[in-house]
Amino acid sequence: MSIEGPLGNIIDILVFYLILDCHHDIWSEVKQDFIIKYDDVQRIPLYQKIKLLDHHDFPFIEDLCSREIRNSIAHQNYSIDKEGNLLIYKKNRISKKISLKEMNKKISNIYKFLHIFTKSFWLLISEEERDAIPLPDNVRKELDSSYQL
Repeated sequence: MSIEGPLGNIIDILVFYLILDCHHDIWSEVKQDFIIKYDDVQRIPLYQKIKLLDHHDFPFIEDLCSREIRNSIAHQNYSIDKEGNLLIYKKNRISKKISLKEMNKKISNIYKFLHIFTKSFWLLISEEERDAIPLPDNVRKELDSSYQL
């Protein structure tokens, strides 16, 4: 499981797909070697994976998980004003203001992407592969009914 959450898991899958199917190399600073196993993909910094995806016609991924937003949250360099706008700080000054409407759009786009990816994945794998995925019964029923299996 990616520390970046469900979107991070999908990014890992897309990167691994590029490695396997499209024969793209990605260097691991940790291993000092090229990545050949899925577990190794999870150890690559997110910015490096996003750069690879951007280079291979997935430019929207960078917008879905903006480095600036992620870093400001990780380093607690942000606040939310009374109107719900996200204020990002650099050197104790507001460097960027992202409206509540814009944040809602980003979140909605992430949700849409996760939905499309999950649907495609669930429909493409075999019934045996679906059964092998450890899911709570209610989640499995929801996936099966949502995607009309």
